[in-house]
Amino acid sequence: APSLECLVVGVTRGVPIVPVFPSVSLPRLSELKIYGSNIKIISSLARQTLTSLSLIRAFPTVELDSLLEVLDGLPFLRELVIQKCIKDPAAIPSQPPRIVALPHLRKLDIVERGSGVILGLLLQGLRSQPPLVRLIASGNVLGGNSNDDSLAFVLQAFRDKVLSSSIE
Repeated sequence: APSLECLVVGVTRGVPIVPVFPSVSLPRLSELKIYGSNIKIISSLARQTLTSLSLIRAFPTVELDSLLEVLDGLPFLRELVIQKCIKDPAAIPSQPPRIVALPHLRKLDIVERGSGVILGLLLQGLRSQPPLVRLIASGNVLGGNSNDDSLAFVLQAFRDKVLSSSIE
């Protein structure tokens, strides 16, 4: 599959799959879409050539740090779509998330359930140069089930992202 540029991995009859691609050479893979599958497959498919990554309804959901660790190895990523994949923390963490430089990231689409803290943490953790051109946040990601502290956290993270983008 040396000429494969786009790969879509999904569920079969409602059962999440965890395919393993141990020694597959995919030198031209630029787009990866994972639907309803275990996010662990990214580690076997992640290539520095990826420019587009979609993670839709991962099973099981993952901790944000695990996702950021994977994203750290994808420096040429331009588009990132995350839908219902990340565990919502019970509270705003006392420590900020790890910083991941994605210098080419232009588009971030996120749909998550919960308090909205995930959006704030992602905005804190992802660095792009120039700044994001498009941010789509929907579902409860903007604090649909949140308390005042969670909503204030998300809005502050968004404000910081916008201000730092206009300064850089």
